[in-house]
Amino acid sequence: MALYALCFHRSFGYSLLASFAAGAALSATSLGTTFAVLRADTHDKGEKSLLQTRIAVVLLSAAIIDDVVALIMASVIESIKGGNETHRSLGWTIGRPILASLAMSFLILFVGLLLTRLPPRLKEYMQKVWSKSIIRRYRRRLEFVILFLTLTATSVGAAYAGTSILYGAFLAGLLLSSITPTHIPQPLSDPSDPSAEPSIDIHHAFNTYLFPVLSQLLSPLFFASIGFSIPLRQMFTTRILWRGFVYALMMLIAKAAVGFWVVLWNYITSHRRIESNPSGSPAEDLKVTSPDFEQRTGNDVGTELEAPVIINTTAKGEEEDVRTSEAKGVGVWFLPASFLGSGMVARGEIGLLIAQIAYGDGQGILPTDLFLISLWALVLNTIIGPISVSIVLSRWGVTLMKTPWGTCVYR
Repeated sequence: MALYALCFHRSFGYSLLASFAAGAALSATSLGTTFAVLRADTHDKGEKSLLQTRIAVVLLSAAIIDDVVALIMASVIESIKGGNETHRSLGWTIGRPILASLAMSFLILFVGLLLTRLPPRLKEYMQKVWSKSIIRRYRRRLEFVILFLTLTATSVGAAYAGTSILYGAFLAGLLLSSITPTHIPQPLSDPSDPSAEPSIDIHHAFNTYLFPVLSQLLSPLFFASIGFSIPLRQMFTTRILWRGFVYALMMLIAKAAVGFWVVLWNYITSHRRIESNPSGSPAEDLKVTSPDFEQRTGNDVGTELEAPVIINTTAKGEEEDVRTSEAKGVGVWFLPASFLGSGMVARGEIGLLIAQIAYGDGQGILPTDLFLISLWALVLNTIIGPISVSIVLSRWGVTLMKTPWGTCVYR
């Protein structure tokens, strides 16, 4: 983000604040479209979900970190926009949202750890209260009340602390996920059934009461507000077009470069394996059986997680471990990197929101032409990202699942 801010400042003559805002808008990662591609690919092939593999967990973690940083940058931009009317220093104007975001993050983390480590007696008492008939009857409504109060508290706290309300809403979801028994949606029993487990399921409350309103009303209004602020005629001028395509290419390369760390990790782990086992014979302590691979192949075979290995099953009960050389191991080394890099390319609604906040209907720190350039980069990357993921999965998806990065991390 800082690199491209300097590029816009030096090459195109925009101010540092405007260049910073443009870089912040392209710092977020949208996983919605990428996950849609992953789910469609899994459904078509009838295989185990790629979302449960090691490389998908890395992708999700990197995207969440990107979004958290982007939300903090949004609060910084809002603070800078309002700082023109005050006499506070620029350092405090920028530093306060960052410090407030970090403080709220540690506070929510602490509260979440407390909720997951309640004393046994208190936990038993809460289960008894939650299992009462009157509570079971209105269980879903009480879950919605808990969701609403938590969201209100964190959003108001974020606003008064000086950070983004959106970041407060994100922390509310993070906190509520710690008290929900599972992160994977499961079929729910009747809450009034006495045999049903007395636990809180905030996911069901969200999907029942809020998601229909969000998908049918709030999401269309949000994107309509983005469309209202776009000067469409100016968007297709030659100057805006070529700069938008150049910016899109630069940001595509920046996000795709994230996959390099997978190659670096493979290189480090392979050299550690060689140093610990110079003879080249298979080290028993490095072999870990992969149950999900057994389910995919139907054979009782395993895979080495720490060494780049390609496994070919020639007959039932047999396995052939082929250690990859620089020529033969290209797929094992670069397929996960390609998947991770292409999955990080897509931008989404958070980037649009940051751009709109910085633009402020032409009154913000982002000038109109740079706003349009950023929109072109956002749109092009959001289109290219899912297409790239789809190409990688359609051509090399089976091979990717057989690499160490395709190991299932959920049991």
